[in-house]
Formats: sequence, C-alpha cells, structure tokens
Amino acid sequence: MTPQSRFPTILITRPEPQASRFAKDLIATFGPTVSTLVSPLMRPEVLVPALPQMPFASVVFTSESGVRAARELKLTLPDMAFCVGDQTAKVAAQAGFTALSAKGDADDLFDLLMIHADFQPFLLLQGKETRGNLLERLRARGVNAAQAVIYEQREQPLNAAAVNALTNKGDVILPVFSPRTAELLVAAMGHINVVAKTRFVAISPACAKKLGPFAELAAVSATPDRDGMMDALKAVVSCT
Repeated sequence: MTPQSRFPTILITRPEPQASRFAKDLIATFGPTVSTLVSPLMRPEVLVPALPQMPFASVVFTSESGVRAARELKLTLPDMAFCVGDQTAKVAAQAGFTALSAKGDADDLFDLLMIHADFQPFLLLQGKETRGNLLERLRARGVNAAQAVIYEQREQPLNAAAVNALTNKGDVILPVFSPRTAELLVAAMGHINVVAKTRFVAISPACAKKLGPFAELAAVSATPDRDGMMDALKAVVSCT
C-alpha cells in the first residue's frame, strides 16, 4: 500500500447521508490517516406526488433516498417492501417495513419482483431520474405495477475543498456510485483546471461508461455494492 504520508485523497461525490457513511467506512478500512473529502454533486429533495388510486400489496424502493422520502411524506403504504440492495432494505426495515433485498441493481430487483409476483400490485416509489426501465419491464411481463415520483436529486457544484484538491498537485481517487453522478462529475471537472492525478472507481460498467473521456481508465467494482467498491478502491490505492 502507499505510504501513509502519500495517501491519496478520496473524493466522495455521492449524496448525503450515503457520502458521510462511506467516508466512515473508508476510515474503518484504511485507518485514521486516510484523507477523505465529501462534496455531494446532488442533494435529495422530497416531492409531493399524486399516488395512484388502487390497492397495492407491496412497495418497491430503488434507493434509500426513496425510503427516506416516503417516511418524510408519512405515506400510508403496504408493510412489504422490495429493495434494490441491502442498505436500502436496512433503511426500509428501520422505517417499519418487512424488507427484502435484491442484493444488486435494477436487473436483480426485476428478477426478485418476478419471483415474488404474488405480491402484486407493486407500487414503485422512485426518484425523478431513474434507470433500468423497471416499470415498463414489469408491465411487459404482465405484472400489475404503478409508480410515483416522490423525490428528485438536485444538482449542486463541487465545494471549495474538492475544487482545491483537484486543481493542485496530488493524487485524487474518485469513487462514483451512479451514472448520473458520473455525468455530473465529468461536467464539473470540465469547468476547472484539473492538475491532480485522478483515478476513478465506478460501481458498475454502466456507471463507468458515463465517465466519458475517463471511462477506459476507470476501475470497475466486481459487484454493485459497498463491499465491491471497497475492494476496488483497495486495489487502486495499492497502485498509487
């Protein structure tokens, strides 16, 4: 591993509270000398939706932000919740749902819903920006499902500390957790004079693809989750 005095800065651009939680995970993994910066490129904003007027047997969450928005809106919902990953399921369980995790991405969630099709009609509670065409895919298979948009991720710029790290000499590693974050990050870096030596770690091939000119140089997590990202970061740090 890189000597502690030369430990690269790890710049985390995912939304809160996920960003700060991942920063704590990095300290637990690499030790207290790890240099982390948190500069979310998006912030969740709760929307007030018009919910479809039909009885639902279960709810579907594609992110923990959706769970938090549903809780803030105090929606009356079914007890059963199908969740894209373990962290989303954990937050859903804390909110009082009986939560089942797909342990992966939108494709894994689709497969889980098909296995548990007896829990239809499904109500998908999602953000304004979605990927994976989950609703359309379910309906194409004859599954009764509807959706409501209950939050959106508002764009925000890199903060001063992040800009300073990128515009000065040094090593900066950028873990990227979603295709949209990748797009926003590339755009943000295009507006500053990047001097730092940068390396990217993408949570999935779809995410890496959105890194544009940096896509071919990005390391890609073996699995689309926290453990996969941490393993990929370890590999990148060891080569820095």
